[in-house]
Amino acid sequence: MERPPIQRARLRGRLRLQLDKTRLLHDRGGGMKLHPRARGVSLVELLVSISIGLVVVGALVALYLSTARSYRQLEALAQLQSNARYVFEIMGYDIRMAGNMTCQLPSQANPVNFVSSYTSNWWSNTDRPLFGQDESADSNAVGDANFPQTAPGGYGPNALRGDTLVVLRANADDVTPGLVSSYNSGTTQPIVLGSGSFNAGSLLLLTDCQTTASLFQMTGNTGGIQHSTALASPSAGAQDMAGAKVLPLSANAYYLRNSGRKYSNSSSLIPSLYRQALTTSGGAVATEAQELVSGVTDLQMLYGVGTPNADGILVITAYTEASNVTDWTRVLAVRVTVTLESQDDNVIAESRSFTLGNGTVITDRRLRRSYTMTFGLRKRLS
Repeated sequence: MERPPIQRARLRGRLRLQLDKTRLLHDRGGGMKLHPRARGVSLVELLVSISIGLVVVGALVALYLSTARSYRQLEALAQLQSNARYVFEIMGYDIRMAGNMTCQLPSQANPVNFVSSYTSNWWSNTDRPLFGQDESADSNAVGDANFPQTAPGGYGPNALRGDTLVVLRANADDVTPGLVSSYNSGTTQPIVLGSGSFNAGSLLLLTDCQTTASLFQMTGNTGGIQHSTALASPSAGAQDMAGAKVLPLSANAYYLRNSGRKYSNSSSLIPSLYRQALTTSGGAVATEAQELVSGVTDLQMLYGVGTPNADGILVITAYTEASNVTDWTRVLAVRVTVTLESQDDNVIAESRSFTLGNGTVITDRRLRRSYTMTFGLRKRLS
């Protein structure tokens, strides 16, 4: 009996569905192709993905290293700039005040003249309150007996090649000036002060702020300032010194030397800027080596010497080295150039060779910069 068309269609559909299920089971069991929706990643796609990932990771690492190096460079540069500012602040103040006696006088070439200098020590050469020397490869051949080549603090053996500068002035920074109540010129009688307090052994400056300034050493303070005429005494024309000022002498010598310390992970000694300062010890004159800034590899000075113009006024026409200065009383300005290096190595990308002040050549990756500033002597420019 023939089936109706509807039943035949249903039968064919069931047979086709059964056949599809059989094929699917056969494919899973026999290792043949999976269903398209169940496909994985091919080997080529996997390699491409890994390559892209490595490129991204490499770019991030390079960016990090570059950022870290830039940070180290900026940090080192900030350190150098800070040290340079400190050098200029300390040296600039001394240079500007060179020869100053705290007197309010009209503009003159030499408003106050020292009667005489005490011996030939660098710290008492009052005839030239500012003078310098050019660098020398031999630290002991400084070329001037007045410079502290044998001063306490080990200047000689540790000195580096570089210019040196000596500045003398009255020290009125943290000291109350003494005012003379009575004093007879040319005698060893005590100088009676109405005010002021000083230490025995100090070198003192006595000035009437008119024509004369005298240098003497204080030997005692009982009933006034005891002094010795063997050093210097007021001139014969300055008999009446009542009201004159008495101030301690400030003498500083700036130079380079090895600090004795070494950089971390390096055999190189750290070069530093030092100041040899006048002081007293046990009632006697002494000097003290003071480290100001570390990492200073070079110190150079040029001097602006004044030349009289048509009106007789000193005008700076050029800056010259210390060896070319013939009259230090005509020096109106000092141009200071300081070279500093970073404390840390591995700052710049490539190693560079550099010659230290003592002639030693080193190769490293430290950052180095030179800074220049010019300072005028107020006493001579006013």
